Amino acid sequence: QNIELYVGDTYIIEVSDKSFTFEVDNNELIEINGNKVMAQSEGEVTINSINKKNSSISFKIHIIIKNIEIICKDELFEKEQIILTINKPGSAVVWESKNPDLAIISNGNILTGIKAGKVIVVAKVNGLSIEKEILIKAIVIPMIIIDLPEELTIELNGKINYNLQTEPVGCEVETSILDNSIISLNENTIEALKEGETKIIFKLKQDEVKKEIKVKVLSSEQPVFKFDTDYKEEITLNYGKALNPTIGLKVIDNVDGDITSKVR
Repeated sequence: QNIELYVGDTYIIEVSDKSFTFEVDNNELIEINGNKVMAQSEGEVTINSINKKNSSISFKIHIIIKNIEIICKDELFEKEQIILTINKPGSAVVWESKNPDLAIISNGNILTGIKAGKVIVVAKVNGLSIEKEILIKAIVIPMIIIDLPEELTIELNGKINYNLQTEPVGCEVETSILDNSIISLNENTIEALKEGETKIIFKLKQDEVKKEIKVKVLSSEQPVFKFDTDYKEEITLNYGKALNPTIGLKVIDNVDGDITSKVR
């Protein structure tokens, strides 16, 4: 005969002949008193029955003892609710939260997260107290964090490295380029391939959250400006070259024709 019990369960061996005695092969797993068996620890045990009047009459009982366990998720978010159960159906259970500032139990077995932290829930059943630790997580607004401006200018053949993070941490990000003939992406590095404008789109795979970066690639050849000065009709100033800062200058010509302010 095979019987399944849970820790704390009591089982009565029903025999019509009171001449039977019972012996157990592991006294640590069950306690036996007459024909009453009390399951104490998880494991498997065999009870041998012997008839004192007739030793040829005997039988064995094989008992599998299981621990009572709380069944629920290991973590939940603030304001989220879950139902608490145990692995022993039909048992009367009294539930308790040891950290009511973090999570509360209502309507018998409904656990509601209040704020982030670790909470211990207790199930009282069969005279036992079973505990389980549950993590309450803060609600995180999904976002992409990247150390690039919304509008980026790169010199032709230049490269720019960037760092990308997500909230929550570890989210998978999908990356796309509107025109990948202008720039390329490789291991968080942007490389300018040809002059033009395009856009990089970073999107969380499991969400609609996205971030767009406008990219403009300029030629490395810069325009030459012509100026009139206080002491000379005309000088030529190459891009990136400095003059004596005390000389007054006025732009009189340039490639685009849109710089007309006085400079010093």
